[in-house]
Amino acid sequence: MKKIGIGRIIAVVLVAIAALLIVTGVWKTAYVDKDNRLLMEDDAYSYYYMEEGDYASRVISPVREETKSIHLRLIIRNELGDNASFRAYIFDTNGEIILDEHIPVKKGEKAHNIYEIPVDTALTKGASYQLIIAPENITEPDAMLGIYCLRDTAEPAVSLHYEGVEPYADQLPLVIGLEKILIVLLGAVVIWLLIRGKEGPVFTRQISMLAVFFILLLAYVQYLTDHNIESSGALYLGAFLIAAYFIAAMLDTFAASYRGFIRAFIFISLGIAFIIAVPAGAAADEASHFYRAYQASYGQIFSAVFDNPPNSGGVLPFAVTQFADPGARIDFDNVAEVYFQNTAIYSPACYLPYMIAIRLTALFTDRVMVIFYACRVAGFITATVLSMLALRIIPAGRELLFTVMLMPMALQEAACITGDSLTNSLSFLFMAYIFRLAAEGASLDRKRVIRLSIMGIMISLCKLVYFVFIFLILMIPGNKTLASSSKEARKAYYKDKLIDISLLYVLPLTISMIANVLFGRAYVAFGENMNPADQVKYVLTHVPDTIMTVIRTTVEYLGGWFMAMSGDYLGALDIRTLPFITVTIALMLGFAIGALRLPAGLKNMRVLLVSGLVILAGFLLVEGSIYASWTETGEYIIRGVQGRYLIPFVVPLGIFAAQFTDHPLPLMDAVRMEKRKGMMVLADMVRVFIALLAIVDIYSFVIL
Repeated sequence: MKKIGIGRIIAVVLVAIAALLIVTGVWKTAYVDKDNRLLMEDDAYSYYYMEEGDYASRVISPVREETKSIHLRLIIRNELGDNASFRAYIFDTNGEIILDEHIPVKKGEKAHNIYEIPVDTALTKGASYQLIIAPENITEPDAMLGIYCLRDTAEPAVSLHYEGVEPYADQLPLVIGLEKILIVLLGAVVIWLLIRGKEGPVFTRQISMLAVFFILLLAYVQYLTDHNIESSGALYLGAFLIAAYFIAAMLDTFAASYRGFIRAFIFISLGIAFIIAVPAGAAADEASHFYRAYQASYGQIFSAVFDNPPNSGGVLPFAVTQFADPGARIDFDNVAEVYFQNTAIYSPACYLPYMIAIRLTALFTDRVMVIFYACRVAGFITATVLSMLALRIIPAGRELLFTVMLMPMALQEAACITGDSLTNSLSFLFMAYIFRLAAEGASLDRKRVIRLSIMGIMISLCKLVYFVFIFLILMIPGNKTLASSSKEARKAYYKDKLIDISLLYVLPLTISMIANVLFGRAYVAFGENMNPADQVKYVLTHVPDTIMTVIRTTVEYLGGWFMAMSGDYLGALDIRTLPFITVTIALMLGFAIGALRLPAGLKNMRVLLVSGLVILAGFLLVEGSIYASWTETGEYIIRGVQGRYLIPFVVPLGIFAAQFTDHPLPLMDAVRMEKRKGMMVLADMVRVFIALLAIVDIYSFVIL
């Protein structure tokens, strides 16, 4: 009797599910609750407790005509009294009361009650109204009424419902229908595999990967519809991502030999989603980066310093500050002082893609929003080209690098206007090139030296502390030897060495130091007692105290830095994502490092020492730069270090950790290891899945 493999069992289950969907057409793939946003349990929400005489308020803006009702969520603390109730008021823009409802408080065991406020007056679509909720008739001592609010504020979370409209967006059937179509296609693919009649490891892997994709697809659609049913934009984007995810899964399962193309497709699809999902200016310091890029694109290389109030920035068209307004247009006759002290000291080098986009887009339009999004697209295209090139040439650690590239925070930095988009992608390419040369044992001829020097200069200009990456060049063995013992030969040899050292180390450091001194003249402290010179003097005269400050800061914030680096804090560090995302990324990084098999050229004491020292020095430089510029002199802890600053260090950290794994492989065997199938397909599916969940959380934040 023929043995039934696990692959065929999974195939039969998938076929049965697909058949049930086709035949009955009644299986619902997503449960939708009209008040799902209010029933959601999340750390980003909290109850605001009110006594008699207190109130909570929020501005509401209907998106349709004929508002039917407003829903909110309340909780009772202690017994309120028999006649406890609350009043709901709505004021128009003139301050006139247009709604005054008296709502009795429910008496029951339910911990979180949803209350409906009927709206019997016409609310204009798109207009702004003030909703006020105030408890009344609370007579018992210590009794309080809690209202579910947004992100530790006193702004109630509310849901507006409209006459003749289902309690979910019109686009929801599009998402559910698309999901059903893809499940049917999935079933057809499984049937095709069964008809082929093949068995074995390849067949089992394909079926297993399709089963994993099927489960993740259901989970994603459920999460999408739970959190974004009232956002047409989110559901359109969700439909796009469902289709992209399906295509990537099929290609990854059946065309793994085209893995480079597949991963480029995945990266581009997710990048597009982040460009669309993250609101204009919502990424950390994005507005300031846009102002600095705009300033530099018109030849104002150095930022200005203003006396009243003490600040730095530039004199720019006032319209650039209105980048979120579709109707705002550039008017060079209407200028104003625009402040961006946190980016005024940045070199224009990290803004080159944005500067080019600004000048090119200005040839065709004067709309600020178009220019803003052109910058996002240009920056992401640049990041894509550099990152994909790095992924192609790195000899080992491709899984690790791709995991880092697809972390939600790394994707946000690549897709938004930041100083990190070019910096991170260029750092990835620089390190990949060094690892390639080290693995091959290649000599540093003049052409390679010039390439490394140019990239080193650019990285150092983007962020001075990343100059430390240049010392990764020491991984490359110095295999130049004297051809003879003649005086002329030795002279030529040492001359070449001096030129190489000058190009690789001295020139990048000199240029970046000069640039930082020049651009640093625009530095204006964020608060009192912040002075880099005084801080440096304090460090040099209080070395033991400074060491303890570094240790104290690291122990206190290291976990939070990893959470922020992976994507637990997106936007301007105000968008929380599922803890599942951070945990999964930690596991994925661990898996990628554990599976990393280095070629002999990357597994030796030289690489171990160089990578370890570079990581340590870079980490200390990141903390030191923040301590010098953004922390009060002598402060006992360093405040302001963000996890996104540490993203590029994850790759050399993986190379360092891999020194303690199995024996080295020949270079070609290590390359083959990087191209293996199996778990790599599953890893890609999981990476994409967690990025999709992060995008849903971003849109949930936008809606609320």
